[in-house]
Amino acid sequence: MSKFTFKKSTEKFQPTLSIEDGVHAAIVIQVADIGLQLPFDRDKDPEEQLAVAFELESGELIAKRMKFSEHPSSSCYALFTAAFPDLDESDDQELGLSDLLGKSVLIEVEVRDGKWPRITGILPLEEGFDAVTPKTEMLSFDAEEMDREVYLQLHRDIRNWASKRVRHS
Repeated sequence: MSKFTFKKSTEKFQPTLSIEDGVHAAIVIQVADIGLQLPFDRDKDPEEQLAVAFELESGELIAKRMKFSEHPSSSCYALFTAAFPDLDESDDQELGLSDLLGKSVLIEVEVRDGKWPRITGILPLEEGFDAVTPKTEMLSFDAEEMDREVYLQLHRDIRNWASKRVRHS
């Protein structure tokens, strides 16, 4: 058996993203039902989750995963109300994940240690912000109906989350 020697690089890490803290106009270009995911609290049952990739005006992508939830303080609720600001809840219209594709919203981004962008808020597109025109193909994915071609085109974080889904409950 061969031996391996691991050495730390002497080069300082340079972030590959230029996403900065703040509010950005973005467009939903990827949506995925990533199946049952283990919660942070290991005593709780797995929960159905979705993931969304947003494209910024610069063309960079940032993804967010969230529970399917209609609770007004959930990220899922914020996403749908931001994407469909004129939707009247009394209409009882049912929307699917693919209905989100191509919708422009505002996302609030926090960058940790200068390299780990994280979406902390999703808001409706406000006056003064232009809708984003997509530069990449829009994709819809369902982990239970695995489409290898689509899977390989997904944002790396969404692929990672889908691969960690709970396959047996």
